[in-house]
Amino acid sequence: STSRKDLTKSIEPHIYETSCIAYKGLISSGLDQTILVSGESGSGKTETVKILMNNFATLSTLAESSKLSNPNNLVISKVLHSNFIMEAFGNAQTIRNANSSRFSKFCTLQFDISDENLTKKLMAPPLIGSNCQTYVLEKMRAVHQINGERNFHIFYQLLAADNAFKISIWEGLKDTDCNSFAYIGFCDVNEINGKTDSEHLKDTIEALTTIGITSENRTILFRAVCIVLQLGNLSLSQRQDNTEMIMVDSKEELTKLAQIMGVPEKDIEDTLTCRSVKIGKENFKVPLSIIEASNSRDALARGIYSYIFEFVVDTLNDATEFKANSNSAPDVTDARKAVGS
Repeated sequence: STSRKDLTKSIEPHIYETSCIAYKGLISSGLDQTILVSGESGSGKTETVKILMNNFATLSTLAESSKLSNPNNLVISKVLHSNFIMEAFGNAQTIRNANSSRFSKFCTLQFDISDENLTKKLMAPPLIGSNCQTYVLEKMRAVHQINGERNFHIFYQLLAADNAFKISIWEGLKDTDCNSFAYIGFCDVNEINGKTDSEHLKDTIEALTTIGITSENRTILFRAVCIVLQLGNLSLSQRQDNTEMIMVDSKEELTKLAQIMGVPEKDIEDTLTCRSVKIGKENFKVPLSIIEASNSRDALARGIYSYIFEFVVDTLNDATEFKANSNSAPDVTDARKAVGS
């Protein structure tokens, strides 16, 4: 008769089987376990990682110490809610995938396999923390997408909100839609994985609240996203009185940007249309061409969005990572997911 070991070798890897084997290895050996999730774009890497994390969370709740009143349940909730946040700020619709991760990540789940728990013979070590390292965010997507694709989900979520919510973030969002911002443009898709963008926004807000981001800090975060949107609305042209000088000719859009950034209009315009050159002890402003100024504007937008994403990841790690003695909670289960081509 065919043994179970031989049968396992003859069939394709199964998500639940793989996670259970890793969890069993953790319990029996006390050593770190690693799961590699790879594949081409649209193959299901993002969903696979979510299923793995949910299964590990389910297994850990079987622990004798993980009763409903146990603080570990809040940790599990934060870990699982982190998926909503990472997808909102790091995922986008592509031609091949409606919810494609536009970054790579290395996630670590932390379980308590301390001597105390081993003495209690807990067969289901509780999940007590997580950490996520991210790489190669596709920053260019924040300012440009090919036909048939979308920008990062968070932009559409904010634009799908009702006016009352938009005004609470920034008055400039009132009555806006995708066509109101050059970095977004026309979009005939408002549903991802069976949920509308406005429904996804509710999930994102709930997740941000779960990891401890206050409503005030959430507003600041969303305003930063709006700054990226508004930067794309600045149009540039040559000054009529000086053909070598470039100006922002969309003055109303510049005023809106200055208002949300809290920076004088002239400072923004000078930054985008000139570069500073130091010769000896003197500084000179050298005018940029329209192409250079446009690239400068887009580079600023990409840089701001990159900082937004880094802030989100750092905040998630601060909220979920177990920071006590690493001997009592080693990093034991890693799920790595690479972005497909």
